[in-house]
Amino acid sequence: MNLTTRIHTTDLLNRAMTQYDDTLRRYGTLPNVVDSTNWINEISVAFDNRRDREFSKKGSVAEIGFLFSRKELLSDKNFSGFSFEGIHLMNFLSEKMTTALRFHFEQLFGNGIPFYELSTLGGPTELRSFTPLRFVDRGMIVFQIEERIRLFKWKLMGIPFEGYTDPFIELGRVFDSANHLGLDHWQPVGGLGLRLFVPPNVVGRIDFAVGSDGFEIYTALGYPF
Repeated sequence: MNLTTRIHTTDLLNRAMTQYDDTLRRYGTLPNVVDSTNWINEISVAFDNRRDREFSKKGSVAEIGFLFSRKELLSDKNFSGFSFEGIHLMNFLSEKMTTALRFHFEQLFGNGIPFYELSTLGGPTELRSFTPLRFVDRGMIVFQIEERIRLFKWKLMGIPFEGYTDPFIELGRVFDSANHLGLDHWQPVGGLGLRLFVPPNVVGRIDFAVGSDGFEIYTALGYPF
């Protein structure tokens, strides 16, 4: 069981570049476009049998969490929510190939939740063909699969390293309520990742992805999941 607590303060300021509309000018009349300070607490329970955590070749992790922000605890807004994440890693065809599967679901409850506290999709880990915060709402759902294929295993000056090519597919969407989930508004993403792994726990990656907004490239350290 894990307990996480954080204080999040956001002040919305006027635009820095006058040639563009800013958030306050265009959306300032909406109830969730406000300054606020919120003390957000989250309780989660996890199961994880991966030997080397995210660097493992086999194993599973599942985590369910509940979060809340209350005015009685000095927050400006009342809201709550829950999340579930599941990851499964397996060698499907060969020891050189690791299939990685992930499911992630979030749902928030409350009126006037500040937009910067809502669930989001887009960025270097989920729906990688979109910019960060591309989709925002009170809930999100995403399915991801990638095949981590080892191309070589070499040593340089006594340091071992491995090269991988990782094709991936993602499908997700945001929503106001899980009751409104349907067959529309789903966003498919496909792409290819190039990874350099230095055992036991250093991964550098470049991900190329394409979706309905076009093409995106992300560079980062660590696996996306």
